Amino acid sequence: MKPELLCPVGSDEALYAAVRSGADAVYMGYGRFNARRSARNFADDEFKNAVEYCRIRGVKVYLTLNTLVAEGEIDDVTKTVKLACEAGVDAFIVQDLGLVRLLKRLCPDMPLHASTQMTVTSPSALYELKELGFERVVLAREMNRREIAELCDVAHRIGIETELFVHGALCMCVSGQCYMSAIIGRRSGNRGYCAQPCRLPSKDGKYPLSLKDLSLIDYLDEIENIGVDSLKIEGRMKRPEYIAAATAAFRQVLDNGFCDDELLSRLMDVFSRSGHTDGYFVGKRGVEMFGHRTETDLAASGSAVSGLKALYRNERQSVAVNISFFAKIGQETKMTMSDGKNAVTVFGQMPQIAENKALGHEDIKNRCSKLGGTPYYCNKFECEIDDNIAIPVSEINRMKRECTELIDKGRMPSAVPFYEADFMKKKEHKNEKAELVARFSDISQVPDDISGLDMIFVPADTPAEMVSELILRADGVKVGVELPRAFFSLEAASKKWLSGLKAVGVEWVMCHNIAALSVAKAEGMKIFGGFGLNIFNSYAIEQIEEMGAERVTLSFETTLPKGKTPLKKAGIIAYGRLPLMLTRNCPASKKGGCASCGGGKEITDRAGERFPIECRYSMSEVLNSKVLWLADKKNDFGEYAFWLFNFTDETRERVGEVIAEYVTSSRPENDFTRGLYERGVL
Repeated sequence: MKPELLCPVGSDEALYAAVRSGADAVYMGYGRFNARRSARNFADDEFKNAVEYCRIRGVKVYLTLNTLVAEGEIDDVTKTVKLACEAGVDAFIVQDLGLVRLLKRLCPDMPLHASTQMTVTSPSALYELKELGFERVVLAREMNRREIAELCDVAHRIGIETELFVHGALCMCVSGQCYMSAIIGRRSGNRGYCAQPCRLPSKDGKYPLSLKDLSLIDYLDEIENIGVDSLKIEGRMKRPEYIAAATAAFRQVLDNGFCDDELLSRLMDVFSRSGHTDGYFVGKRGVEMFGHRTETDLAASGSAVSGLKALYRNERQSVAVNISFFAKIGQETKMTMSDGKNAVTVFGQMPQIAENKALGHEDIKNRCSKLGGTPYYCNKFECEIDDNIAIPVSEINRMKRECTELIDKGRMPSAVPFYEADFMKKKEHKNEKAELVARFSDISQVPDDISGLDMIFVPADTPAEMVSELILRADGVKVGVELPRAFFSLEAASKKWLSGLKAVGVEWVMCHNIAALSVAKAEGMKIFGGFGLNIFNSYAIEQIEEMGAERVTLSFETTLPKGKTPLKKAGIIAYGRLPLMLTRNCPASKKGGCASCGGGKEITDRAGERFPIECRYSMSEVLNSKVLWLADKKNDFGEYAFWLFNFTDETRERVGEVIAEYVTSSRPENDFTRGLYERGVL
């Protein structure tokens, strides 16, 4: 079976462009809870009509509910879910684990697709997603062909579909792990308000955080053979002509094995950032993948757009119907039409004896088969008529029109069952004392005196002997390890690391993604939920605890209530350079790549702010220019279960000073930030 062609929709015209150009399914936003909140999206009646339009034409509709949901938005998101269920959408695309928990109560029959924002980069995540009830997973865009194949193999064995982006914009950051827009301007990408600061030039006029757009149109045969179930085109913010060109081009390749040269050329020109890239898929990351929108690109786009409306001006006749026609002297004329599921019959006036030319079988077939202006085409025609009869053309057209209208009604979507639920306010819990927890980018940063701490974490690839020595001198301080923020090809290595570390006494594992949870649980280790899980509400806390987490780090994008916390196991990052971007393509990359890097990298924005870059596991982390400091805010945020220190580029000496200053609630001396806990994000 051919993979599904899944296309973006951000307006009525974009809907027509996608469906009439050959989409098998579309994804769209409705309401406030989608990752393209700046797109036009759809109002209530528009959304209902859009779903009906698609269903009549055999096109599936997936609703993007792929943002983090704040505690005070539960009632609003519930209303959105109810209306979407009534409209009869085919699936929800979801990121927030708390929303997943709610949906299992509100609409357990609604299929769920795991958004790319869930950072699924390796097979172990699939077992957890299957347990949560997901039917499909959207793969991370940064995966290579081998990683995709490995994940697809496991997905098919356990009964989960896979969806892969094949054309459109590439974010610099691994999806779901970008906080740059939130930290810099309070516009959270995880909440659908990304301001795209990554597309701006740095102080030297270069674009170190802007990648070319993705295009994998040359690899569709290989992707199909790998077993990808759905091919996804990015672009809900793009103009309808772009969507039409991308949809039509990929439709041609899927159906015919090739795309005509003119359409392919227009596709590459209609939107470009210094060209397109296949770098992640083929495993060739580096400077060649970077690009930005140039004057040349803008000029080419203007030329390419002309004439593309023709691709979606008319209905695409893609739904097969069988038609039978009965006409006997002395009996009512009868037309029956069937789409395979719905069969309708319309009666007409009695035929007359022809005075001039009689209607024959071919005449009737030609007139009944002309279904222009509808999504239907005649697949099979049967005719039973007397000789020498006459029937007005207007009568045949009326019967045909009424048949297609009745078929339309039969193809309308059915509502998905929705169950009202009373979500009671969560009980507040007061922790007597917040534990002090520190995570280190390298074990060499751990100071001699760690007596002020309750728990420490070092990277999971730290040699077991070094961790064993640290445990011996920890004197009761718990020692754990932190798994990579994203796995990609590191899953097997992570399992091996944990096995060796468990043997020397490590019990705790900090997990930032769902695959890490699965790997840690398989080793029987205790789970410390990291910030990469994007825990944004109390329902997400409950869900991640149910999945095995004994400690939970709240997202640093959330607004914290002062004085109390929803659940007793939740803590916050209270110190350190907050991560802005996790990338698989280094912003300071040079021709030699990682092998020629001497470390100490950073980028400087147009305002002169310097952002350090930290590298590990063949990934790079862009860190904030300012250090988060809350030592003197214990009266405001002191009742959380733990305070987490995020040590990145600090020396051993500075680490010791910070711990001491937090113990004594000292005020900061240098440039610092209070983060987003009080300001919140959009």
